This record gives sequence, structure tokens and C-alpha cells, in this order.
Amino acid sequence: MVFWGFALFSLFLVGMFLFLSSFDPVARDTAAKGTRISPRAIYLDCIKGFHMVVKSPGRLTVTIQWGVFSAALLSLQGLWGIPWAQQALLASEATARNWTVFLSVGALIGTSCAGRVCLWVAHNPNRLIWVLGANAVGWTAYWGAMYASRPLVPLMNVALGAVTGVGLVVTSHALTRLTPKDDVGIVFGMANMFVFLLITLCQWGTGVILDFFPSSTGSMPTLLGFQAAYAAVILVMGASFIRWKRIR
Repeated sequence: MVFWGFALFSLFLVGMFLFLSSFDPVARDTAAKGTRISPRAIYLDCIKGFHMVVKSPGRLTVTIQWGVFSAALLSLQGLWGIPWAQQALLASEATARNWTVFLSVGALIGTSCAGRVCLWVAHNPNRLIWVLGANAVGWTAYWGAMYASRPLVPLMNVALGAVTGVGLVVTSHALTRLTPKDDVGIVFGMANMFVFLLITLCQWGTGVILDFFPSSTGSMPTLLGFQAAYAAVILVMGASFIRWKRIR
């Protein structure tokens, strides 16, 4: 029933966007100029966007960071946060599920406050390193604190969601600033492709690692497995952080 609701809501959004597209100034300008958007033009724009991302160390690095932040948060919230809490703190499934909600609360807070951080970074682009570093430190601290007392878990999840939410907005804003104005659309299209690719790889990769650490009952992986899986995620996050530090 829930997924039927999602499907109907998606159809509603499609219809709304089709209706509102006639008010889109870009679409009106394109129609006024007689410009036609052909499949070949879309293909060439995709190729151009791909090259603009992969051939620019700055754009590629912030895209990877954006993707790693998204992948880490979504995999923890959607896949492994509940069994990890069950193994680390012997929480019930219902309690662990409630704890993961606080990741969303934190992400909501972080993205809401990120505008000010973007302005702070815009005044001095070198400050981006502090945002990336804060995320690396935040995830490392979370990884090491999963044995903390149970009352601290909601606060830990809010803090992790908030710092990741800030990182998501700031990295996407940095990508905008690193891209010529006329090419922002095609670059963001390719960057989003990379982000979803990294999300897929993270969810698949962490699952592969966890398969090497089955519990004696076989119901879920061991705590060591979760530690190993997210150690790999943090290493990727740290590697892209070091890369940005070298190219900035």
C-alpha cells in the first residue's frame, strides 16, 4: 500500500511538472528561438558533462564527496543502521528502527542550516576543507562510538545526520561554483549520475563485506562485519578528503 502511494504521488508530480513546464522561462526562450532539443543534442550534452566532471580534479573530487556522503547516509539509514544497533547495543528491532529516524531529523537540520555554511565557504573556498574534514571526523567518531550508552544514540544520529546534511549541500554548492554558468545543468546531470552510482556501489559493497562476517545464527552479520564495512566507507571518504587538500 505504501508503494502504491509513492507511485501515485510520483504520477501527480509528473502531471504537475508537465502543466507547469509551459511557464518555464527556459522552455519559453527555447521555443522563441526555434531551438529543438534532439536526442543527439542530449547525447552530446551528456558527453560534454561527463568530460567536464572527470577531467576537472576539483569537480570530480566534490562530486565523489557528494556521492560518498549520500551513499554512507542512505546505506546506514535504509539498510544497516537497524541491525548494527541491534548487534552493538542489543536493541530490539523496534527501538533500533526508531533510532534511525533521528538520522533523518539530523539531515533535515543540517540541510536547513547549510545555506549559512555555503556563504561562509564562498568567502574563502579553502574553508571547504573544514566541511569535508568535519564529515570525515563525524563518521569516524560515529564508527568508534557505536558501543556508547543507549541514551546517547539518538543524539549521535542527529549529529551525524546534521553534519552529513551540511556536507551534501556544501559539496553540491561547491560544484556549482566550480562550473561555468552555462554548463551547470549538464554538469549537474552527470554529477547526479555519479552520485547514484556511488550509492549503488556503497550499498552493494557494504553488503559484500558483511557477507564475510556471518553470525552463528545466520540472522544478521556480526558487529565486526559492520565495523569493517563502514571502515571501508570512511577510508573512501578520507581518501577524497586528502585528494581535495592536495588540489585546492
